[in-house]
Amino acid sequence: MATKVEEPKFFYELIRILDNAYTGDKVSISREVESIALKFEKKGLHERAGKLRSKAERLKSRSGQGFTQLQQSTEKLGFELFDPAESLNKARNFIPTSVNKIKIAELVSVVKKREVFWEAEIPIPNKTLMFGPPGTGKTVSAHYIANILDLPLILVRLDTLISSSLGGTAGNLRKAFDAANKQPCVLFLDEFDAIATNRSQLRGDGAESEMKRVVNSLLQNLDALDDEVMLFAATNLDSEIDPAVWRRFHNRMDFQLPNEEEMILYLDRNLEDNLLINDVLDLLMGRSFSDTEMILNKAKTKCILRSIEMNREIILESINENLMQKMEVCY
Repeated sequence: MATKVEEPKFFYELIRILDNAYTGDKVSISREVESIALKFEKKGLHERAGKLRSKAERLKSRSGQGFTQLQQSTEKLGFELFDPAESLNKARNFIPTSVNKIKIAELVSVVKKREVFWEAEIPIPNKTLMFGPPGTGKTVSAHYIANILDLPLILVRLDTLISSSLGGTAGNLRKAFDAANKQPCVLFLDEFDAIATNRSQLRGDGAESEMKRVVNSLLQNLDALDDEVMLFAATNLDSEIDPAVWRRFHNRMDFQLPNEEEMILYLDRNLEDNLLINDVLDLLMGRSFSDTEMILNKAKTKCILRSIEMNREIILESINENLMQKMEVCY
């Protein structure tokens, strides 16, 4: 007696999905995916059904313009958007610490193996909190990762989302997450402490009561974030972040001032005269890469204008100018 061969599941739905893919009929594709989702649901596999519906809804809502559509929506909201080529340019001098290099490799692997996470029904660790002094490479790290993953990067400065109107800040925050959830991307939230304030330090009246609602809204948006969005939140004040917000982040990256080895590597990339590196290393140690870049650019400008070669005195002059500018800003 011949053994009955069990027909593969979803065969006809897959045929129709492929047919519709040829014509670009995203609405029909979404309808077929919904049919498959219902079959998963009947088997009690609600999480997988939800995943299918989420992807189908995103596909149906997109017009096919891709990056152009994302660019239009972010410009309207006042957010910065970078394509992978622009991120490559931003990260051209990026030098990660040995610890962060490992973490970045892990984050990239997460994206490349996300189907394995889906199959195992394990939440994808796509949220990373970055903390450390200004200018130590938090934003540049996000650009570096976005370029490797070939994803657009949305940069949102959270202090600009704060509104004096009731519910305005929470509404602006929701718009930022809605924009990111439209397609796979990197979402970078700068000045994160501006809205992730520890609620235990807030009283229950006026503006502080409103800030509590903002933190609650932030938690809801973090929970609803699509797992094809890589989220990075940067702060210089990690001690002021609400504990519940801390717990929403799977990964943490600590950024510190460059050590001697890292500074030498950075100078090697930015100074043509290798002998000059040892001569100026003592002047630049203890500074961030951001400050060092500013100082070197000032020095290079002076050399061009004076038609001279780079030297220790020019760099020292640029350091003093940089210091004076910082003092003017403070006053």
